[in-house]
Amino acid sequence: MNFKLAFSSLASSLTTVAALLVACTPPAGSTLPGVVEAELVRVAAPAAGRLVALSVTRGEPVAAGAALFRIESPGDSALLAEAEARVAQLAAHQADLAKGKPPDELAVTAAQARRRGPRRS
Repeated sequence: MNFKLAFSSLASSLTTVAALLVACTPPAGSTLPGVVEAELVRVAAPAAGRLVALSVTRGEPVAAGAALFRIESPGDSALLAEAEARVAQLAAHQADLAKGKPPDELAVTAAQARRRGPRRS
């Protein structure tokens, strides 16, 4: 008799647990009420300039590190052109150095060195 009572009690407990689990599971596709907390973030450009491109709209989710906008300062174009000209000048100078001196310049330099004699420390 004890066995039947224990089995009946166990079956009743399992049925109750199953009913509770089913009741706690929300139906598929349903929405749940809740509150989402967020922080207001103010974004500003590091320098003044003209807005060239705006990559996002208000309220749109943005990944960390993504570009939000692009600005162009009035002096940026001139600075960029100056830097590009300097890079081109240095590249040309490097190409000249890589070529080495022409043979006639090397002969003149060797002759000058012979006339000066050995170097003294």
